[in-house]
Amino acid sequence: MILKVVIDKFRLAEDLEIEIGKNLTAICGQNGTMKSTLLGCIAQPFGVGRGRKKDDKKEKYSDCMIVNQKFYTDINDIFKFSKEYDLPGNHVYHVYFDKDSNIMKQEEKIVYENPLQVKSRKRPVGEKKHIRFVTGKERSTGKGNIPIPVVYLGLSRLYPIGEVDNLKENSLELSNEEIKFLKENYSEILLSFDSEEYKDEIKLIDKNKISTGGISTNSYDWQTISAGQDNIGKIILTVLEFKRLKEKFKENYFGGILLIDELEATLYPGAQKKLIEFLNRYSARYDIKVIFTTHSLEIIEELLNSKTYNNSKVNFLDKTRGSLINKTRIDYNEIRNNILVKINEENNNRKEIKIDVFFEDEEGEYLFKRIVLSNIKKYCTLYPLKIGITNIASISNKISQLENGIIIYDADYNKKSVNYKNNFKKDVENHKNSLFFPGAKSLEKECLEILLNMKMNDKFWDECKCNSKQKFQAQRLKYTSTSKPEREQDKQWFLKERKNFGTNGKKLMEKFEVKYRKEIEEFNKELEKKLINQLKKNYGIVKERLK
Repeated sequence: MILKVVIDKFRLAEDLEIEIGKNLTAICGQNGTMKSTLLGCIAQPFGVGRGRKKDDKKEKYSDCMIVNQKFYTDINDIFKFSKEYDLPGNHVYHVYFDKDSNIMKQEEKIVYENPLQVKSRKRPVGEKKHIRFVTGKERSTGKGNIPIPVVYLGLSRLYPIGEVDNLKENSLELSNEEIKFLKENYSEILLSFDSEEYKDEIKLIDKNKISTGGISTNSYDWQTISAGQDNIGKIILTVLEFKRLKEKFKENYFGGILLIDELEATLYPGAQKKLIEFLNRYSARYDIKVIFTTHSLEIIEELLNSKTYNNSKVNFLDKTRGSLINKTRIDYNEIRNNILVKINEENNNRKEIKIDVFFEDEEGEYLFKRIVLSNIKKYCTLYPLKIGITNIASISNKISQLENGIIIYDADYNKKSVNYKNNFKKDVENHKNSLFFPGAKSLEKECLEILLNMKMNDKFWDECKCNSKQKFQAQRLKYTSTSKPEREQDKQWFLKERKNFGTNGKKLMEKFEVKYRKEIEEFNKELEKKLINQLKKNYGIVKERLK
């Protein structure tokens, strides 16, 4: 469904990218890092039952509601806007959708823009609120919010029932299967193991303009349960609402979004871990994107270190260096030290800060090592993939390691070539960190042409083992006489024969470097920019230049 949310500008956030996991997404960081604000941004462009269209009346979804009165959330429900500092037009962000998800393959598409723009606009004079948020660049009929149900559970749920006056009590209509689901998971998350003691009659309690579930046992009633018990009941019943939506709307259910502010609030560490186990299990079963804020080191450690959560993402927001940045490739100890404001302990085994750089083959790795400046090279881990160039492009946005790295394609597929077209062109342009080697052809073809165009009396031949053009041409015939495709012939020649042109082809590459000196300089500048962007995105390291 959602791949990421990119904040162009929104208060202290600029060019901030939030990655969304397939199941769970954690947004963590110190206070004042816009965690709750980001939940509001995610909620705003989605929702069903607003009643603005004939086929989207609230009543259509009423039999799926248990403890929530709506399946949409306005950004103003989550936080307030300042008339002095939050000016119309100063809030712009984009939501990116997975092209392969079911919502993108509908005959009558519910997502009409990818990425989907959300922007603040000025409200008419006289209205209570001074800004409103508009979804989509297009404002024609039928354009607007995306019809995906969203529920936001905020800090207002944290008041213990016993501390609230004027409670209203009604019976909650649940099936036997739903009661069993509630009791079993309630017991498992709280590690209470007394599900048989819970009464089947669950109450619907209205408190502070929100509803929750009142669960009683044979020993105490719902009025005396703790805030933690109340929160767990509310979360489980909300998951049951998504289950009802999925079962009722079937192929017209495209998944849901559950947003939880301060997931761990009022829960002890053991219950916190069991809660994310529950959410991970049922987010997959009922197609729910569960996105939550947290300060819990127990939850963060579990998400980062357990293989159970491979389909989850941790976004760590940090403003300790001034601007707000998101660290998505970060270990638990660094998060712990940041949240606890502790000095990092020395760790000689700490992973080096590097960016993965990918090529089609070993020739690409060889060229990279020859032409890239040493101050740039030291930030790179090199990977020749040994698969076709179009195959690399097609998976570049589907594998996180490729998405978080830099891909360098051979020059014969660059934007000026006949090969730069169709799906390859789309895939390359969708991967922001792609670039092309200098030149007009593949490295091996460039080197062959340099040698073929060289005069027989050029002093170059005297400096090489292959000390005449005639010998070069004779050796070349060994590779052209095979039935292999021409490109494969060229590759084999380059890999086996370059040693005859200086140490590991040094003399030959010097000719290449002279021919493409300006392009090589531009290539290094572009590569440096992309590395700086990835260092900021992956590690939160802000640099103006690589030294």
